[in-house]
Amino acid sequence: MKQTQSDKAILHIQEVYASDMTQLKSFFNVLQDQSQEMPVNETFGIPFLQIKEEEKLIGFASLILDENDKADYVLYPKNLTNDKDDQQWKEKVDNVFREKQLTFFKDKDAFQKGIMRLLNWLNHSYN
Repeated sequence: MKQTQSDKAILHIQEVYASDMTQLKSFFNVLQDQSQEMPVNETFGIPFLQIKEEEKLIGFASLILDENDKADYVLYPKNLTNDKDDQQWKEKVDNVFREKQLTFFKDKDAFQKGIMRLLNWLNHSYN
């Protein structure tokens, strides 16, 4: 876990675990202006990093397939409020993504099925 010190709070960047999924799903739905209990769709992807201010979730990075079926990631939200924290967050996400890219994306179809399995599990287990 990486910690960064912003002007007022300590930020924690850490991996995502299954126990984090309920909170990530609720956070995602709030960002999408939906009820926290609504099912999530493919744009949710497979979360792999999260950033917290103290204990409060303020963002996460999720693995996706882009429009060209290439491995990519998306950030929720796209930007943090503090520019310095935002830059450190984006650098960390990019580094982790590049380090693990070959591990994550050996087979596009298997990755797509993995996203769908995660979404089915989330949408049926946490509603």
